[in-house]
Amino acid sequence: MARASLLEDNFDKTLRIVLAQETDTFKFTEAINDRIEADMAKRSYVDLAWLELWRNWLINQGGYKQKLNKGVEIRFSWGQGGVFTTEIRRRDKVLATKTLNSEPLAWAVFLAYLGEKPLQKNACQDMLSSYAGLMAQ
Repeated sequence: MARASLLEDNFDKTLRIVLAQETDTFKFTEAINDRIEADMAKRSYVDLAWLELWRNWLINQGGYKQKLNKGVEIRFSWGQGGVFTTEIRRRDKVLATKTLNSEPLAWAVFLAYLGEKPLQKNACQDMLSSYAGLMAQ
């Protein structure tokens, strides 16, 4: 129930990822892309244009070396109405931000982290348990 609720567009939500090591932006983006591209294509090929726009922007973050330093925070926010925002932050400073009005892209990225086959299984279980606890209150 918690998983299904988190994949709906009925309240604002944010996934926050803090990098534990220097990370190549291409590999980071590729891991997400590989998890979501087929599902997005099944829903609509038109949605793949949003994925390509977002993917190209994300890959180009991290300077000429295309690396994100240890401690950099990546926030994926999904607002009501399908507003999807990606922020790259260092401490309290926003380094880069991209907002797209694409509910399918927001759904797919959240699915990559909270779906049946999440990118980080332990993190997914922790988030789902925490959310289920909040729902029970």
